[in-house]
Amino acid sequence: MEILIQDKRYSDQTIAVVEQMGEDRLNALQVAIAGHNPEGQLPSAIRLIDGMVTKHEISEGVALGEIGYATIADALSEIGSSKGAIKTLLKGKMGIQRAVDAHRQRAAQASAMADKQLLRELGIADTATLYVDEPTDLHLVHLATPEHCQYEGVSLVHCLGNLATASSYLSRGALLYSLREGGTEPRVTIEVNAAQSAVTQARGKNDQPLHEHSREYGALRRSLAPLAAHVALIAPPELTITDTIIRH
Repeated sequence: MEILIQDKRYSDQTIAVVEQMGEDRLNALQVAIAGHNPEGQLPSAIRLIDGMVTKHEISEGVALGEIGYATIADALSEIGSSKGAIKTLLKGKMGIQRAVDAHRQRAAQASAMADKQLLRELGIADTATLYVDEPTDLHLVHLATPEHCQYEGVSLVHCLGNLATASSYLSRGALLYSLREGGTEPRVTIEVNAAQSAVTQARGKNDQPLHEHSREYGALRRSLAPLAAHVALIAPPELTITDTIIRH
């Protein structure tokens, strides 16, 4: 690497990118490039990078320094993990901006996946299982925290997906439950009105009411006794289902 840095054939910008990549990542990219031609007739990784730097400067795009040499190095290092990206690079069609945009998109996707996983972990943590409907494997669980509710809303695409809304529901004393596949995957969100002694809302994905012949509605009917038991301190032990939640 030190000899490379002293090589006057390469611009200062190219050297800055290579320094950020480091020897290990540069070598990994070189191996990936060589894998497309066992005879070793392909240009070296450093020459390809130098060509990308030169083209970028000629195109008068965003200055490399503004993009960030570390960001560019990360983006170029990722190219070696994709055969399609290597082919594009070798054809001269992989510009620095394109590589950086792809890197940022992957980073955003990874961040979104991490957020989704965290939301799921918080959404199923310490949920109390009140009943397991054996015919459907739908578990009736109590939604006791805003995170329980938010996971429910995000999964089923309804208003509880907003944390402020979820918190508002709970703060006003709403009794919220869920029928979850295997105890973890939301299928139906349920609201009980203690004053009416009734299940007043039961919604599936996209806030849709339940069909009276659906397995979810059957599971809900079979869960009424344990559901009533859970709210027994503030509602009579027998509940009814209002016909407004059924789609005929």
